[in-house]
Amino acid sequence: MKKIPLSDLKKDIESELSFSYVKKVIIFGSVAEGREIPNSDIDLFILVGNEKDKKKMLPPLSDLSTYIINKFGNALSPHIFTPKDLMNTKNKKLLENVNEGIIVLEK
Repeated sequence: MKKIPLSDLKKDIESELSFSYVKKVIIFGSVAEGREIPNSDIDLFILVGNEKDKKKMLPPLSDLSTYIINKFGNALSPHIFTPKDLMNTKNKKLLENVNEGIIVLEK
């Protein structure tokens, strides 16, 4: 099975999500770990400043999702957080996986 080329994926994501309100983008999960299977989704952690910024992410993420599935054949699974969301999340396993991921963008 052909692996998703991470360098291409990182470039595509960075070019599409380089907005001032995007603070951090991390690829995590099976793709980041190199253990994806043909139907694996591409887990993407996105940190933005506030709830308003989360809403701003929806149109560009829709475009990016379409582009990614057409190019790589894998669906994008975005997880959008604000700093407040991070402090309040009860899903510690998700945060552990994110911390082990590959940073695409960080401001």
